[in-house]
Amino acid sequence: MKKYNLSNIMKRAWDLVKKAGMTISAGLKKAWKEAKKMEETLREDVIVELNNLIKNAAEVFNYEISERVWEKYGKSRTYFKIIETRKNSRHYVEYDFGYIDNKKDSYVPGKMDAFGKYDLAGAVRR
Repeated sequence: MKKYNLSNIMKRAWDLVKKAGMTISAGLKKAWKEAKKMEETLREDVIVELNNLIKNAAEVFNYEISERVWEKYGKSRTYFKIIETRKNSRHYVEYDFGYIDNKKDSYVPGKMDAFGKYDLAGAVRR
């Protein structure tokens, strides 16, 4: 079960009531919608960056994005990897791109950073 920062949602709802003249019900509905959308956009941003890395990588290899949700010990994370393989070969490399902390809505880079300045080959991105 995903957890949201209820305090921030309630504060956003009251801001909408005071500034936009909404009812508290309408303000809460809009604040919840924004909170859920924000969570999805971070995940989509990471996937877009990983697809950009794959698009600019060498065409000799096959690439696959791996996304895994992990929930234990009161933590919830979504881990990202790019798996590099080659046809008719034993070539297999996993690039660790860290995770999204689903409770704090933040990206934590791994050995490689999806938003960093280097591509899969280690060259500076343009």
